[in-house]
Parts: sequence; C-alpha cells; structure tokens
Amino acid sequence: MDRLSSEIKDFKNDSKFEHDEFRRHFEELDDNVHKHDEDIVSIKEQIHTLFKRGNSHEK
Repeated sequence: MDRLSSEIKDFKNDSKFEHDEFRRHFEELDDNVHKHDEDIVSIKEQIHTLFKRGNSHEK
C-alpha cells in the first residue's frame, strides 16, 4: 500500500511539474504574440508615416 501511495505522489508531482512547464511555455508564447502584435502596429505606423510624407512631397 505504501508503494501505491508513493507511486500516486510521484505521479502527482510529475503532473504538477509538467503542468508548470506547459504553463511557462504557454506564457512565453503569449508574450511573444504580444510582442509581435506591438511590432506589427509599429511597422504599420511607420508605413503610414512614410506614405503621408510621400503624398506631401507629390503636392
């Protein structure tokens, strides 16, 4: 019975470790998505600014 209890504890600890590892990985991916979204917004703003400059020179 002690062995079964030990196996269950080991399984729970392994599961918790895997869950924590997955959560860290997911949070890292989420951070990367936010960073890329910010980069996209910044690039769009730069393009918009360049087009505005180009249009003002054409007049």
